[in-house]
Amino acid sequence: MRAQLLIRAWWNRRQVRRLLELGDDQLDDLGICRMDVLLALRRRISEDPSAMLVAWRDERWASAQRRQADTIECHSDNQSIDSRDANMTI
Repeated sequence: MRAQLLIRAWWNRRQVRRLLELGDDQLDDLGICRMDVLLALRRRISEDPSAMLVAWRDERWASAQRRQADTIECHSDNQSIDSRDANMTI
């Protein structure tokens, strides 16, 4: 079992290394950057770098979704303030 995990980590490490052949725009389309790939490859040989890349990508995506939700909430608050101001008579 342990040998299978090591073989899978080695194979995934080879595949992750190939990501360095892609351009920055292509990596961005995948939701990662070149530094992510380099950092993942610097981890211990027994660690699967592809799992790290997926985790980092997912974390960034979730963070962007939270920021977007906060922005929408903020904009809706501003709209309600603006509507109240528009209804006020001086």
